[in-house]
Amino acid sequence: MYYYNKTAFYIILIFPIASILGAPFVNFALVISSIYYLYLKNKNKKKIFREKWEYIFLIFWIYLIFISFFSIDFFKAFKASFSQIRFILFSLFIGYYFNFFTSYKKIFILWKLILTIVCLDVIYQFFNGVNFFGFPAEHYVPGVSDFSHIARLGGVFNDELVVGSFIAKLSYPLIFYMVYIFQSEKLYLKILSLVLIILFSVSIFITGERLSLIIILSAIFFSSLLILDFKKIIILVVLLSSVGLIFYEQNRFLKTRIKETIQIVVNIQSSSYGRIFQSSYEVWEKNKFIGSGLKNYNNQCVKLEDKNEHNSPFSYCSPTHSHNILLQIMSETGSVGLIIFVALYFYLLKYLLVKYNRIKHKLNGEIKSVFIGCYVYILITLFPFITSGSFFTSWNGSFFWLHIGLALAILNNKSYLIKSKLE
Repeated sequence: MYYYNKTAFYIILIFPIASILGAPFVNFALVISSIYYLYLKNKNKKKIFREKWEYIFLIFWIYLIFISFFSIDFFKAFKASFSQIRFILFSLFIGYYFNFFTSYKKIFILWKLILTIVCLDVIYQFFNGVNFFGFPAEHYVPGVSDFSHIARLGGVFNDELVVGSFIAKLSYPLIFYMVYIFQSEKLYLKILSLVLIILFSVSIFITGERLSLIIILSAIFFSSLLILDFKKIIILVVLLSSVGLIFYEQNRFLKTRIKETIQIVVNIQSSSYGRIFQSSYEVWEKNKFIGSGLKNYNNQCVKLEDKNEHNSPFSYCSPTHSHNILLQIMSETGSVGLIIFVALYFYLLKYLLVKYNRIKHKLNGEIKSVFIGCYVYILITLFPFITSGSFFTSWNGSFFWLHIGLALAILNNKSYLIKSKLE
């Protein structure tokens, strides 16, 4: 039997706000969730871990701590390694103690409101150079620069250029949910869902964040493919393309950004990303079995010989991480760490899919769409051919584990109440 906890509800409710406020607030939510989960498990005399994938994570965590003793910067590696436990405890707290079925509509209303405000703020910055709070766009100097100098947008995140990532990652299950609602017979629900999907997508497009655009487009692609009929897919594609083209024609930077993206894809090896990917691979070659340790990639990278140092304008070593999740895991945890993590990943995917197939006939369409959205997000996170933020940091990592928690919350609920009005 599952006992729901209001703290889990409030953690999920305020998660977007914590993400906007920054990593310390995200960490606070993760730590509170972890402590509460351990307390409740101890109070009810239940096992902390139950499933095979959870025990594999435990092995991975112990391994990370072990290899930190061989890192150049031991304290940085040990701190980053030990703190990884908060992610799975956060997921399990949400998965076992959040009553998704009775709360998801309230949660989604607030999330959509926050995302709408963030998107309108980004659009305002796109046209004015500064956002509602006076934060300037990249390369824009208020009172000096003209419109053509507006480059990447930070929105409410100011000089941290992650607003597109925030919108894309938080809205992923919402996109699936709204695409499902788009089938409603009620016209106002159709229009509202369509407007929000376009708003989220266009806002990400004008930020200039390539990875975030790929993420949101994948959500629209997979949700449309799995849920909509051909006619509605055409309507969605035409509207998205038309609005996107209007914004594209308004800004020189967007045109330049698209050209740069094409050049990177065509000449990946000599691009800024290609050079960082190459250095990450070389770091792994120097430490094939156990890697450099978490947050020690750069310490090892600066020791490498850059054979194209005088022929490339791009840095060979990233100051932080590999900009690709699999390369980051390879370079920082070695072949052993990569094998353990891949095993964790596939056991998790298998567990979620098998359990979902057992109970999906009891779920309504709305709930199914949200679960599929969470599952697809987890699935594409490790797609090997895209760039990424650092997987082991609070801000980036928490979104991955949030989706796992939401998926678990759906699967672990025994109520299976609500029959959708759409069915």
